[in-house]
Amino acid sequence: MIPRIKKWITALFLLCIVVYFAVIPFPALILRDSSGTLLYKFYISPGDPFTLRFIHSVENTPVEDEYRGVGGRIRLWEERTVSHNAGLPTEAPRNGRFIMGPDWMHVRGGGQSLALLRYRVGNAHLGRNTLTFSKKNEISLFEKHPLSVIEFSIRH
Repeated sequence: MIPRIKKWITALFLLCIVVYFAVIPFPALILRDSSGTLLYKFYISPGDPFTLRFIHSVENTPVEDEYRGVGGRIRLWEERTVSHNAGLPTEAPRNGRFIMGPDWMHVRGGGQSLALLRYRVGNAHLGRNTLTFSKKNEISLFEKHPLSVIEFSIRH
């Protein structure tokens, strides 16, 4: 009798796990072109970072914007620059901090929270835009989608 109850409890437990994963939505980072065509879909955990990097056209230095998917929105978490000239940030935003590191200047916090991020991609000569996702996967947006606009959003 006891082994039979254990089997039923185990089966019920496994069924609950299957139902949980079938019903609970997982957030995804969605990238579409300006016509609405799906380019990429990455499943993420809340708070997972992704980084958009480009080469500044005047300073010729890298700029990195780190975003996170939070509450179904895209939040600018940190901006990193090597230089502070030509329109790059020089002070902390309201509710943010400016941190001077040995190699990078960090503007952390106080960033935008967007439902939709429209991102202009350059080419090999202007921008050299890349997307780094989960610190491992890097997509050279400037090679795959040169001179285009990509729309980023978080969907469940």
